Amino acid sequence: EVRTEHPARAGRGLVEVRAQHAAQSGWLATGDQGSLDDHGGLWLTGRKRAPQIQDAEAVEAAAVELGARSAGLTLVPQLNGPPERVLAIVSDPSRAWNAEGPPAVDRVVRLQSLPLDTRHGSRVDRAALARRLRPDFAARIRVYLAERFPLPANITLIVSYFAANAMLAHAVVYPGPIAPSLRWVAGALALLAMFFVLRVVDEHRDREIDLKTHPDRALSRGLVDLSEIRRLGWLAVGAQVLLSAWLGIAALIACLAILAYDWLMAREFFAPGWLRRHMLLGTVLQMLVMTAFGLFGVSGIKDTHGVHAS
Repeated sequence: EVRTEHPARAGRGLVEVRAQHAAQSGWLATGDQGSLDDHGGLWLTGRKRAPQIQDAEAVEAAAVELGARSAGLTLVPQLNGPPERVLAIVSDPSRAWNAEGPPAVDRVVRLQSLPLDTRHGSRVDRAALARRLRPDFAARIRVYLAERFPLPANITLIVSYFAANAMLAHAVVYPGPIAPSLRWVAGALALLAMFFVLRVVDEHRDREIDLKTHPDRALSRGLVDLSEIRRLGWLAVGAQVLLSAWLGIAALIACLAILAYDWLMAREFFAPGWLRRHMLLGTVLQMLVMTAFGLFGVSGIKDTHGVHAS
């Protein structure tokens, strides 16, 4: 219970309240419950005998009401279905709870602090709050991959594509029995990473269009961010470079050439407006990368004498 030395003391237009946790002789019992933060600020959580919301732990109804008035509801993207309406309130981080709020609220969470906008530092940054309340990263990425880069289908397609080019290289350059090796596995994994980088490039290039035409996608509705997809793309770039270097100089050169072409596609060949007016030519330029992928498959094959296919 909050007890004060005097109910209120005016000073320069502000009301200052001194509070103590323990009862002391001569102090006034306010009937309010609260706590002091690390900076000496007093946080009121409700009345001593106020109604409580029961869940994992008793929660003061006043805290929920205060949060609803100050922060409001935040729409948090979910793995499937519509966004969840979440009420976030500031609380003691040592107490973890999750209570059901009014019928219009799907979830009430208690946080150590609310993210504030960087410009004023006084308003809740709802975008940052929604990101903090999203499901864990692994679950969100699984939804994104299933939607935009389904691994079973892509692995089947890419392994078949690489194997076809590898067999073609053997038939033309190395007549004789075909013996798949670990090099085939490394080449297929590098090609898988190349296809994923192409997906990341497309996500950045078509971002504004997808927001309008595909608002239900994981990226458009905020379940994942471009920055998260971009970090995965950089991991894929590192993987394909390392695997290509292991395959040999010919594969590494082909890999670097493909990355350079990816960069040009990301910049829309420095003529985005012109390419949009000539969509057929733009499509042809994008499809040329498939030829480069085929050449990579050929360059990654090496015979027993250390001679590279070209």
